[in-house]
Amino acid sequence: MFWKTDKKAKEEKKGLFGRLREKLSKTRNTLVSSIDRLLSGAKEVDEELLEDLEEILITSDLGIKTTYQLIENAKNHLKTPGTISPQILKDFIQEEIFKF
Repeated sequence: MFWKTDKKAKEEKKGLFGRLREKLSKTRNTLVSSIDRLLSGAKEVDEELLEDLEEILITSDLGIKTTYQLIENAKNHLKTPGTISPQILKDFIQEEIFKF
């Protein structure tokens, strides 16, 4: 009744930034695993793969403007779809996300 549950006490201890860090970590892990699943079965980067990547980025709450910039930067980096490996695309996207 008057006692706080252990879970509530821990949540209060974390504070705002602790909870925010926890939520952002969960979002990051979801984003990374979604991109990994997409690229793990791909043999080459083509327009369809880029569209699927765009969908993942938008649904991960990166925002439409940021997603558009990431995809355009990737297309410019790739020059010609099909000429670069999915792993290189993954590394490129990861670097680009850190710039935002």
